[in-house]
Amino acid sequence: MQTQRFVKEGDGFRLISPAADLVAFLSGPLAESASGYRAAIDAFRSRYGSALHWWRGTNMKRMRKADTRLWETVEAAFGDQLDEEDIELLVCSGPTSRDAITPAFEATYYAEPDACGLIRLTLPVTDNDAKNGATLMELASAAFADVQLTWGYGGYSLYWNPVDVEIADEAPDIVGPWLLRHPGFAYGDPGDHVFHASKGLIDVNWLTFLGPALAAKLGGQQVLSKNAPSGVRVGMIGHDKVMLQAGDVPATGDVNRKDLLPLYAAVGHLVTGARPPREILDEVTVLGVGEDRRELWLDRFFS
Repeated sequence: MQTQRFVKEGDGFRLISPAADLVAFLSGPLAESASGYRAAIDAFRSRYGSALHWWRGTNMKRMRKADTRLWETVEAAFGDQLDEEDIELLVCSGPTSRDAITPAFEATYYAEPDACGLIRLTLPVTDNDAKNGATLMELASAAFADVQLTWGYGGYSLYWNPVDVEIADEAPDIVGPWLLRHPGFAYGDPGDHVFHASKGLIDVNWLTFLGPALAAKLGGQQVLSKNAPSGVRVGMIGHDKVMLQAGDVPATGDVNRKDLLPLYAAVGHLVTGARPPREILDEVTVLGVGEDRRELWLDRFFS
């Protein structure tokens, strides 16, 4: 990926950065999923903890400098004594709290209306796709082995501060044209999809993760392996989650150059039976692409 093409500076801060995302959508009560949250955060912290500078927790009005309180909050939220209450945690890097500098991670849990949540691990990228892919693969295997997974993905994305109101208003209008031109970019604010993700798989990417229920719905690893075309690998994460890999390295693609990422579409074809009904997809937010092209973007690998 030509990373500098997708850097956008704000007024004294980094507004948007290219990144690599690992996203897991979780379902079920916190008592069942807390250990998976902890394992994913611990895996991320062991690799990137020293680079994390800012954080914001549930009901906090502003970002704070990362210190021992951050990790005490993680332990309280996902430790041994659990409360079935909503959790919202954002941790990021950068010289200021507004900077879209990776690494970063996000962890959320919502008790109502259906117990569900999100783990988003956002990594820095280089121009070397093979290096970026190896980093994603290694962390996915370590971080997601124990999560209570519904489904998820790993691949290139665009990162901005999702809790800064001014940035959250401005960034989608910049990112939208990039999403439409480069189909390999995942949506940059997957928190928008948490409440719909429990209904079925919304998107695929270079790596696509299937939890036990969706994997079984599609016939399991053996059936998926048998039906996978050349170039699509099917493996396991942990003992009960399936991972599909679309090609050797992650890619952004380019509609203008007719690079539509056919292996990503091959994965979409394999897992189309795990998608939710159209009435659910019609409710899914994709800010920046325009309502007239929202469905086109959601279906880019499923048509």
